[in-house]
Formats: sequence, C-alpha cells, structure tokens
Amino acid sequence: MRRYGIGYRFRATVAVVLCLLCVSCGDAPVQGEVARINGRAVTLAQLEAMRDAVGAGAEGSLPQTTEQLRREYGFALAELLVCELVNQQLEKKKIPVTPEEIAAEETLIRGDYPGNSFETMLREEAIDLDLWRFLLKNRLAVQKLRRELLRPSISIKSEEVEAYYHQNNKEFARPAWVYYIVISGTDKASVESARALLLSTADPSRVRRDFPDLQVLATRMSRDRLAPPLEEAIARLKPGQTTAVRAAAQDFRTMLLLDEGPEKRLTPTEAYPLIEAVLLERKLDEAYDQWADKQLARAKIRVARQFLPQAGNNSTPQGAASGNATTSAP
Repeated sequence: MRRYGIGYRFRATVAVVLCLLCVSCGDAPVQGEVARINGRAVTLAQLEAMRDAVGAGAEGSLPQTTEQLRREYGFALAELLVCELVNQQLEKKKIPVTPEEIAAEETLIRGDYPGNSFETMLREEAIDLDLWRFLLKNRLAVQKLRRELLRPSISIKSEEVEAYYHQNNKEFARPAWVYYIVISGTDKASVESARALLLSTADPSRVRRDFPDLQVLATRMSRDRLAPPLEEAIARLKPGQTTAVRAAAQDFRTMLLLDEGPEKRLTPTEAYPLIEAVLLERKLDEAYDQWADKQLARAKIRVARQFLPQAGNNSTPQGAASGNATTSAP
C-alpha cells in the first residue's frame, strides 16, 4: 500500500524479531489471530495488509517455496509487532495517535485523488478502508514516537556537519538551470494573444484562467536535462523573452524564458540545513532501531507456528536475545 499513502521501511534489526519468533512459537489461541504481543492480538487480516504495505509479494515476484512465503510473512509480522510496541509506548506516555490526527492525514491523502477516485482505487485494489486506516495509524504512531520521544535526545554538532560536507562535496554542486513556460494550442491566434498576455504579466496562472483551451506548462529544469532542440531555443533567449509562435506536429506553441541560473556549488553555510536534515534522519533511524530492540527484548510474544521459519533453517540469524518470549504447544 505504499502507493496509497502508507509507507513503511524494514527495520535494520528485523532479524532480531525473527529470532524472537523462533523461540516464541505456538498456535495463536484465538481463531483469526496470528500473534499476541504483551497480550494484544495481531490478526491475519492485519498481517495481510502489512505484507502489502511493506512491498512483499509484489507483482512478478511470487514466492517459489513454502519457506520463502513463510519468511515473507515473517518480515511483515516483524514490522507489525514493532508498530504495536510503538502504539503501546505512546499510550503509556499518554500521547497516542488520536482519531483527529488520523482523519486529518486521511484528508491530505484523499486530496491527491480528485472526485471519488480514492474510493474507486480502494475498490479496484480490493483494499479494506478500516485496514487502510489501521496502517495509517501505525505510520503516524512511528512518526510521533520519533518526533516526540526520540528527537529531543538527539543533537547535531557543527563538526559532524563540516565532516559530512567535506566527505560528500560532490553532492553540493548545482548544475545550471532554467525556468520556462510553454504555451500550446490548436488555434494560432489564441496562442498569439496568450503570448502577449504572458509577456505583460509573466503570470502563467493568469494565462490559464483567460485561455482555458490552451495548455500552459511551467517548468524548472537543469540545463543538462534539456533536449537538444529545447536547449537551442532557450540559448537564444534572455529572461523575459519569448520565441515566436511556431507550428508543431499537431498544434502551435511559444516559449517564455522566465529565469535562469548558473552552475554553482553550495557553500558550507548554504549546505548546513540540508546536511543537518540528513544527519538527523540518520540518527533518528539508529535511535528508533535501538529503541525497538530494547522493547522487543522485554516483550511477551506468541506467534502461530505457521508464520515461523522452519526448525533448522540456516537462513534465520542466530544469537539474538529472546527477551520474555514464551513457548506454547501447538
């Protein structure tokens, strides 16, 4: 469900979870449940939804063996168990994800789908709305834990930023760029009138409003990505100038060069906020993984045997701590 506004990343320490599962086996005590963590149930429907969200079972990559399928579900279940621990921690701190926060985020996501296309997408993809909201809540919970509980303990030193800048100097080279507007349409007179309006206002939104039958496309692009004919046309213009209206394959079009900039390299001061954001995200990832490992080591986990790696499978990492996991007979 990544493309529906729900995105997850596999934790670097997910292998620890799989090791935990190996010693916490046993059939789920209630029909429809696949696991329990600290007494809370994880259902098969939730697991299926998470498996889709983390990208397992993508088209064209069907598992070839039962063990591959079991491991695929194991990764999704590991992520789901960690999300449940996140929700439990937020509740303990009295800052759980609220229905209002879920509704607000859903509104933002729905804004990318005009009309009833969101409901159409859910129907065509056979996505249950309640499960979609369940995954959305989990994502918001992880974000809140990182923001509210982990971020305050993280600091970025100026020495770290300087070191990153010198070690990754090539990242801060910015190629020359152009900002231009193309007007196109089947009626040459309308394109001529729109060109005159654009020259006098430099406002593409005004042109779109006054000439709804024309296409008005504003683009900011690196010069090294321009097609040769477009680069040649732009090279003859100065900011504020347009090309003449010319016939294209199926329409007439003109182009206005709004602005352009030379190639440059960001100074350490200019790059500072960008580097700080990268380092902060990196440290948040590390803090999140460490937090999850600590919580998993203390969690009580029971998992249905069908979702565990087979006994003796060498693909499962060895040596992980088992925490308070318990074993029950099938």
